[in-house]
Amino acid sequence: MYTLALCLVALVTLTINPFYASLAEWWLHGKVMHQPLLGFQYPYEAHDKTHHGVFRADHTYLLQDKEKAYLIKMAWWNWMALVPLGTLPIALLTTPLLWTEWWAVMPVVCASTAVGIFGYYCAYEYLHWCMHDPKNRWIEQTRMFRYLNEHHLRHHANPKKNLNVVFPFADWLMDTLMIRRRTSVAA
Repeated sequence: MYTLALCLVALVTLTINPFYASLAEWWLHGKVMHQPLLGFQYPYEAHDKTHHGVFRADHTYLLQDKEKAYLIKMAWWNWMALVPLGTLPIALLTTPLLWTEWWAVMPVVCASTAVGIFGYYCAYEYLHWCMHDPKNRWIEQTRMFRYLNEHHLRHHANPKKNLNVVFPFADWLMDTLMIRRRTSVAA
């Protein structure tokens, strides 16, 4: 029975994760990657100035110079900071709620959250790569990808809108969703 309860906690956490990760992506993208946060310049410089400087909402949305392909992805080590930082709020928020046997439940909640955030991060990196460097991959043929690609292209036209790449739930919730269709420059 106890193991079943822990499995249920993990399942609930994994079910909530995409919504939480969407909110985290929205906040990080809008509040850290498009403006300096408390004098911390690195994400802003790497994303807003560099990535958006190279990949705009015209023909340059698609990779033009293979030597600049590294500008599509985040730095390889970012996941090592983002996963723990994304897990911490869940740990802090759920600790008071789990007053009985928190010592057993908290590792399950944190591990499930970390797995969900890491999966979301991997999806972000892969989808974002496919958006800027299309190669006729199977995923690029799906309706969902085409929608997300248009969604992201509109973000490059207006960096204050469409901050989500993977799951635009937070864009909808925070009223930054721009759904007007436009002619896509992507393949």
